[in-house]
Amino acid sequence: MQNIPAVSIVVAVYNAEPYLHRCMESILNQTLHNIEILLINDGSTDNSGQRCDDYAAKDSRVKVFHRTNHGLSATRQFGLEHATGTYVIHADPDDWLDLDMLEKMFEIAEKEKADMVICDYINEYPHSNQRVCQKPSSTDSNEVLIALFDSLHGSCCNKLIKTQTIHQYNISFPEKLNYGEDKVFNIQLLQHPINVAYCSSVAYHYDQYTNPSSFTRSITPEMTFQRVEYIKKMREYQHTSLITIGIYSAEFGAALMAIRTKAYSPPEFFSVFKQLASAPILRLPNIPFHMRLIVWTAFHINYRTADMLMAFKLWYRKRIKGINE
Repeated sequence: MQNIPAVSIVVAVYNAEPYLHRCMESILNQTLHNIEILLINDGSTDNSGQRCDDYAAKDSRVKVFHRTNHGLSATRQFGLEHATGTYVIHADPDDWLDLDMLEKMFEIAEKEKADMVICDYINEYPHSNQRVCQKPSSTDSNEVLIALFDSLHGSCCNKLIKTQTIHQYNISFPEKLNYGEDKVFNIQLLQHPINVAYCSSVAYHYDQYTNPSSFTRSITPEMTFQRVEYIKKMREYQHTSLITIGIYSAEFGAALMAIRTKAYSPPEFFSVFKQLASAPILRLPNIPFHMRLIVWTAFHINYRTADMLMAFKLWYRKRIKGINE
């Protein structure tokens, strides 16, 4: 009888040659040996594909798939469809794992019969790091869903998920989405009555500096468009009113970025963000008042004034930063 891997770990690889080795060393040296590693080379133009093949030649647990470029969400989905492990987790090629992360999370999943196990993550900077606790206040799936818009990271990289549960509820990564695809995935899953557990003893290491071209850190019109698509997908998969305020907050963030990057003309802005016109913008939680005021001004005074407030905010921040330096 063929041995079923305890965990499948999916790594979406695109032009990751400079740092792929660090991620792979942390995976290959996991204390849980019964794993499969799915390296999906998404049309890399550097030597990432060859590096993936080198790992497969040295370790039979590594499976490599070479594809033309499809984008991050489609690549994660492809990996998910080829995962044969009891549980599945994702890792980004510029990040790394504690060496006992999969073992500890797997043990808790089995002990507590969990569909999802969440662990902490560590933001890694050039000369420091910061551990971010991801312990939910409650493991009730509805409460975890709400927390996904506040204290919990939307990533799939710090969440071990039972493969059977994903298939049972027909959960998939949304097509043609390269921002927030993992959060949309988890939103779909957590709207079902799944069992959630927490692992406090390990962490996923989230690199905040090695890959300066990371798309998710950019503030550009293209990033604005991706965030708008991400919000559309959240609304498409929303089956409960529990996350309405969370979606408004996300839409507010996209509107603020749209003003900053001038991604839309004023008429386009009002059309794209029309649902915010009647939203409680000034009462949205966990957002500085001056930022809420900018977006509120766009809808209730005029767009030009909001644009001027944004310009002043950026000028003032640059001036203060210059003084501090």
